[in-house]
Amino acid sequence: MKLLALLLVNFSFALNAHALVIEREALVPPGDILKWNAEFNQRAKASAQSFYAECREVSSLKGAQVCLFNGRGPMNDALLRASVSVEGLGKYNKGDIPKHDDSALIRIAPMAGGHDLPGEELAAFYERTALACETAKQAANVCFSAEEKEFYEKIVLPRTERREPLVVIGFEMKAGISHQSSVGHELLHAQYFLSQDFREVVDQFWIAELTDEDRARVRQRLSGLYDVKIELLMRNEFQAYVLMPDAGMYQLGNEVPRFAVKLKKALADRGLAPIEIL
Repeated sequence: MKLLALLLVNFSFALNAHALVIEREALVPPGDILKWNAEFNQRAKASAQSFYAECREVSSLKGAQVCLFNGRGPMNDALLRASVSVEGLGKYNKGDIPKHDDSALIRIAPMAGGHDLPGEELAAFYERTALACETAKQAANVCFSAEEKEFYEKIVLPRTERREPLVVIGFEMKAGISHQSSVGHELLHAQYFLSQDFREVVDQFWIAELTDEDRARVRQRLSGLYDVKIELLMRNEFQAYVLMPDAGMYQLGNEVPRFAVKLKKALADRGLAPIEIL
């Protein structure tokens, strides 16, 4: 069992005011995520800002930045367009740059309860959007929002410019689904991106242990939420939905009895374990 420990390299920032950036170094036990949520809530209210976030690095998974936002709206203001562009959600293809006022983007927003975005994908989205901003006829609909600009400048660009490993995990204060489930799901994505050994086991499991019918069923159950044509995305979502806390309650719940134990054993045989939130 691999426990989650969060290293408080804590970046907090607010818009429409002097940006506050705090760096702390302290280990937080896995059970303290809810405590962090409560403390964060107090700091967010004290900031009196409509947009407030804090990011903490996962000490057991170098490069994973867990970012807590003061609501689903602020979280998606900062990360939704990037997620849609990276994963090709809804009507969008991978690489598209959604306009802020696109009705399809607005429909996706209430359903987006968390994000996991590799640093190189965020950097590529930033470059695409910056270029589009210069050339678009309706630049205001394409250019970075204040929330996006703040987040990239404080969290993303300093790390990608130094070529540091980075996966940004976004979730909301008092998430609609439990913090265990929300953060656990997104951390499993980060583990897939950041650990080559973990990724190799998952990829081989997907190929060797699932039949064509199994893979088709997974794609069918995830269709409408994700671009099921992206093979890497399907492998990553499969392992996250099967291994996440309370996995039986979510999209691939029917697959959990068949595959969760077998996948954990395959990982254990390589001396690995999925990160768990306790």
